[in-house]
Amino acid sequence: MSTKVKFILTYFGGFVTGVIFIFALGMIINASQGKDSVKRDVVLFENPQQAIGADEIEVFQVLPDGSALATVQYSDGEIMTM
Repeated sequence: MSTKVKFILTYFGGFVTGVIFIFALGMIINASQGKDSVKRDVVLFENPQQAIGADEIEVFQVLPDGSALATVQYSDGEIMTM
């Protein structure tokens, strides 16, 4: 095999190895955070008319069923997605 072919195969081999490593690392990080970590910032209200004690609410998407996705900022600086 020529030097150029070895170089190209080494380059693509390193690229594929890097992609596999990134996916494996992402899966490990996702598994370590647990199942409930995704839901901790999302608040679903069962009944309409429940109050939100926040300083600023920004609705960024209204869904077809009438519910809305919003970002809420509280006075202590905490930001939550609802």
